[in-house]
Amino acid sequence: MRKILTTALFVSLLFLANLGVSHAQGQLLNASPGVLPDSPFYLIERLKQKIVLTLTFDQKAKAEKLFNYAEERLAEAEAMLTKQNPKLAEETLGRYVSFLLRGQDALQKAEAAGARVAALKELQTEASIRQQVVLQNIFERIPEEGKAGVLKAMDASRTVFLLASQTLPEVKSEVIIQNSERRLPGFENFLPQNFLADLLKLVGR
Repeated sequence: MRKILTTALFVSLLFLANLGVSHAQGQLLNASPGVLPDSPFYLIERLKQKIVLTLTFDQKAKAEKLFNYAEERLAEAEAMLTKQNPKLAEETLGRYVSFLLRGQDALQKAEAAGARVAALKELQTEASIRQQVVLQNIFERIPEEGKAGVLKAMDASRTVFLLASQTLPEVKSEVIIQNSERRLPGFENFLPQNFLADLLKLVGR
């Protein structure tokens, strides 16, 4: 599988020559930025999500919602950066980290209680790859004073990836790589180097 991944990297270079990163990353996130942090209605949206989480008692369902909300925050952060508001982008990334780690905590509680979480782990492993591509792009675009916040978000995403992927069978790992390649040919070129090393270990097992 490592050979396939490496070959795909070189084959996709011609495609990438005509592919803008911002355009490419628009295809990656399943969540879209709805009400943005600079909207007066944003606090209402956050309150609605807080109520939903409070009323969700099943830990597996809560983990799924938290992971989805985390990806929404990432989409919002990218949108704020595009709107030339790096301060709000950084603040929103902080919420992304919070939702992501809370999701991981809920996932671990669900697994400890005997819930079947293999499919959710697979989904989050794949989501982590997409999110790392977007975070790398944000890191390259955000002003210097905001880079520390992006690195913190990258670390949180990498932690979730490692925990979610550690028990995946090899066949599932291959499917995840193939799905990522379909969403963004040459996605390996956009990943941070430490995360790419983790990914190579995963597919090389």
